[in-house]
Amino acid sequence: MKKPIVLFFFIQLIILNCYAQYEHLMEQEMVEVEVKKKEQPKSKEETNQVEPVVQNEETYGEQPTTKLVLPTKYKQKGFETQLRYSTNIGADLYGNFACGLDVILGYRVSPIFRFGFGTGIYYTNLLYEFSTYRYKEYREGAPTIPLFANVKFDFIKERKCSPFLGIDMGYNFFIPISPYASANNRLGFFFKTEVGVDIRFKKITLCPSIAYRFQVRENQIWVQDKCNYNQICFIIGVQF
Repeated sequence: MKKPIVLFFFIQLIILNCYAQYEHLMEQEMVEVEVKKKEQPKSKEETNQVEPVVQNEETYGEQPTTKLVLPTKYKQKGFETQLRYSTNIGADLYGNFACGLDVILGYRVSPIFRFGFGTGIYYTNLLYEFSTYRYKEYREGAPTIPLFANVKFDFIKERKCSPFLGIDMGYNFFIPISPYASANNRLGFFFKTEVGVDIRFKKITLCPSIAYRFQVRENQIWVQDKCNYNQICFIIGVQF
C-alpha cells in the first residue's frame, strides 16, 4: 500500500506546481496590460483639461511616480464557513465506500492560511466478511459522524483561482444499525490530506478537490482485528 500512497502525494505536488506557475504567468500578463494602459496617450477631451500643479521647494523638479496596486477584493481575515460533499472510494482490499456532508467553521488568519473545526454525517458501507467457496461477501451500511480539526493553505492570494492544500485530523464515530455491527465493528482516528483549487467569486468560493483518507478500524470477527482502510475522496465544496 505504500507505493500508491507515495504516487498520490507525488501527483499532488505536480498539480500544485503547475497551478502556481500558471497563476504567476497570468499575474505577470495582468501587470503588463495595466502598464500599457497607463502608457497610452490620452484623448483630446482629457488633454484639454488642465489640472493645477502645486510645487514647493521639496517637490520641485521631481518626476511623479505611479505605483500599480492590485485590488484586494477577496477576504483577507475573518470567520469562514465551508460546506463539502464527498464521495469516498475504497483504495485497498476492503473496498469500503462512503458519501456524506461536512461543515467547517474556520477563521482566516491571513490570505493564505485558515484553521477551524468541523463535523458532518456520512453513510458508510463496510466489509465484514470476505467471500469464500461457501459464503458470499457480507457488507453492511451505517451512518458515521466525524469530528475533526482542519487547516487550509492557499498558495496564491488576490487571484480568482488558487491551488490549496487542506488537512483534516480527528475521530470518526460509528453508529451501528444492527446488533451484528454493534458487536463487531469499531472506528476511531482518521487523517485526510486534500489538494484542490479555490475558484473565487464576489460572495462565495467553489472548492473542487481530491483527497487521500486513512481510517482506523477494528473488526472483531477476524483473528487479525486491525483492518484499517484507505480511500480516495472526490470533493466539491462551497466556502463563504
